[in-house]
Amino acid sequence: MLFCVGILIFGTEFCVGIFDRDGIAFSINYDMFEDTETLVRVVCSLAYELTINEIGLDPTVKLLTDEETKALTGQNAYPSAVVSCAGRDLCTIGPPIWSSVSLLGRGTNVWCTKEYVLEKDQIPRLRGNKMIMKTAWRNSGRTPESDIYRAIEEDQYPKGLARFEFGGDVLFPLSLFPITVQNLRNELHQDLSNHSNVTPVLHRLVLSTIGRPMWEYQSEFDLLCGFRDSIRGESSIFGG
Repeated sequence: MLFCVGILIFGTEFCVGIFDRDGIAFSINYDMFEDTETLVRVVCSLAYELTINEIGLDPTVKLLTDEETKALTGQNAYPSAVVSCAGRDLCTIGPPIWSSVSLLGRGTNVWCTKEYVLEKDQIPRLRGNKMIMKTAWRNSGRTPESDIYRAIEEDQYPKGLARFEFGGDVLFPLSLFPITVQNLRNELHQDLSNHSNVTPVLHRLVLSTIGRPMWEYQSEFDLLCGFRDSIRGESSIFGG
């Protein structure tokens, strides 16, 4: 979700709040008894009139049915989705490996994926090896994570660092404009060079390395090796 919409009720008054990665925007206050028609219209809009994208779903994400998930991944315990990343489509497999639950911050989500393609018969299929897809909100005033990976020379790729495949800032469908909080709040979309202030930007990257969560270590030596590799990878990027 790029943002969430909710109705706030306090006493006999109410308002609508839109919650995103840069804060909250509130409507003016209404009285439930004097503005009952407005309340009904708001509830009806949120309940069934607005599309799922209009209430916050990422437009670059397409949710699959249980039948489509079963046909593509062989399981339907958790619904899959087709996600656009740097001009390619990926299909999520199973539940997220990691999902941030913080109200503030980068809102990171990590998924196991495979490339999603349409063959000549127009039947969707998954191609290639499993990969890791990471989606997070970055600060527009800082260097994108994908650019940091690209800056690493192949012959100097450090041990302990996941292998980067592709990625970048997420763009609105059929558009060259990035998905930013500032663009979501304004009908007139702009590129980052024209943004008036620093703003969160939706960023997505794909890694070919699939590791294990450190809390699944099998021994103390296994845990220490995980710490060592993490330190190696971080220090090689930030010059530690």
